[in-house]
Order: sequence, then C-alpha cells, then structure tokens
Amino acid sequence: MKATEFSSGPDYVKTLVIGSSGAGKSILASTFPGIKNYCDFDNKISSTIKFHLGNKEILEKIEFEPYGKMPIKPSVGKKSRMQSFIDDMKKWCDLQNAGKPLPFETLVIDTITTLGDSLLEDYREVSQLAVKRPNKDQNSQSDYGLFGNHIRQIITPALALDCHVVIIGHTKPDKDESSGIITNQIMFPGAFSDKIGLYFEEVY
Repeated sequence: MKATEFSSGPDYVKTLVIGSSGAGKSILASTFPGIKNYCDFDNKISSTIKFHLGNKEILEKIEFEPYGKMPIKPSVGKKSRMQSFIDDMKKWCDLQNAGKPLPFETLVIDTITTLGDSLLEDYREVSQLAVKRPNKDQNSQSDYGLFGNHIRQIITPALALDCHVVIIGHTKPDKDESSGIITNQIMFPGAFSDKIGLYFEEVY
C-alpha cells in the first residue's frame, strides 16, 4: 500500500499523559472534545470538578465512575472494583462491535498507576486466592506474570475504541547511578512499566 492510499478513519487521539501528582493531568483530560467518561481509580475527580466550578457547560460533559471507592471484594448486591471496570469495558466493546455509538467521545483512565494497584490487590483478595504468596499482603511472582498480560488485555481494547482515549499515569524521579541523569519514570508494577509507552501514538 502506498502512503497516499492510507486511511486511518476518524482522527481520534490515543495518548498516555504522565506526570507528578497535582500537575494537572486530569484537568488536561477535561479539555478533550465531547462527553468525557472518567474511570476514576484515583478518587480525585473532585479536583477537576472544582477547577471547572461555575462552568455548567463543561461540567455537564463530565461523567465518571468512582472505581476507587468501590470495594475490592464483592459483597451482597455489589460487584468488586475490578469486575465492575471489566464489565463496563466489555459493554463499550460490545456496543462498538455491534456498530452502535459509544455514550462518550473521550475515555479517560485516571490513573493506570492506581488501576495497576487495584489489579494486584484483586489477585490477593479475589481472583487468585489459591496462589501461594510469601505473606497475604504480598504479591507472588506468578501474579506479576499474569499482571503484564492482563494490563495488555485492558489497554489494547481501550485504545481500539472509536473515541479519544487519555490514559493518565503518575511518575517518580529515577536516578541513573552511572550517569547521574535523573528522569521521570511511570509508577507501575513490574517490567511492563518500560513497555507501556509503546502502545500509544503520543506520550506527554
């Protein structure tokens, strides 16, 4: 195929936005077009709402699901945090596969860092109870092997949705002892932290 024949369809932005806490990443996501659907694992949607307080036009286009406030374990009449998120992702993928419009124009996962923590907590408390661990509060090596595959299964369909996708991550300073150079690395469990940027068209 020649480059002149290439057609990418609608021009949706698929971006990873990383930065330190309080840098304004969630507020940046609120400037994307249309209805924004925040998957709020950080319990910090209030900062975005306060920033736009008084601007009814913007606030009416912000929807969110407070996954961070959901219980990690299922209870009577309530699904667990990760099961709720996975079920919602499936619902959106099913809509797209059926040729139906999504109920939002921008999907925001806020943040991939705390989503990762929730996923590992789910392994300990819900879905991988039979796995042997050094202690009940520490994940096993097999958990981290499963984690990389599971995160790919979340990121890949999210980025395939016909909408803008903004995935947010926290960073931490990391010093190279040989060169003395300090860089900001994404806070993310396991070896997948070095690969996560490969999945995105743009990283800021």
